[in-house]
Amino acid sequence: MKSAIFATLVLLAGCGGYYRDPGYPTQPGTPSELYPDAFAIDANAGVEADPNTYGITTSRDIWRLTWLGDRYSHSFTGTITCSANCQIYSARFVNANPYDSVTVDRNQISFDAMTDSLPQTLDVQLSEPEVTFDLFEDGQEAIGAVVFQSFGVRSTTDVMPFTLVSSIGGRTAEQKTKLAPQFISQLPKGSTETAMIQPPGQGSTAASSGAAAK
Repeated sequence: MKSAIFATLVLLAGCGGYYRDPGYPTQPGTPSELYPDAFAIDANAGVEADPNTYGITTSRDIWRLTWLGDRYSHSFTGTITCSANCQIYSARFVNANPYDSVTVDRNQISFDAMTDSLPQTLDVQLSEPEVTFDLFEDGQEAIGAVVFQSFGVRSTTDVMPFTLVSSIGGRTAEQKTKLAPQFISQLPKGSTETAMIQPPGQGSTAASSGAAAK
């Protein structure tokens, strides 16, 4: 039965559709308890991402993970995990290629994709403001290649996996998190190769990108 559910999600991902999880038995433990490396992420804030990075934004209950390569194709793989008690309401994959895939197993979403300068976006609707990411590019941990806004600063992670706690939780996010490292761009000043990742509900799910136009 599970394989049938997975196949359905992959088909929906290819056409930009939605998968809704019926729910499964759960176990205790929040992401920030299971993974102590937790950072705050500003809710409803966009972020500018470089080529070959992941950009992460969030609204009240939707998390957006967008990635893009450069003029060459690159592999982007990883998992998005919430607590075992959370609900995954939907997952939507935008700009999926024929061999890209997304699967949902209880409280975890896995993706396997390949793209060049065309941004790809995975929108996930969850019941909780804490999410753990384990992200890879070309088989390597994406440490320093993740971008998100934290307390108004373009930030990254120096560990993998890592947890993000949405500022929607107010002081809860501050109490559970440590200061995220600042993201340092490797692009020349004034480069047009970056992509502006808008939070869910603000603008298109396809990031606006100078790189994508080439």
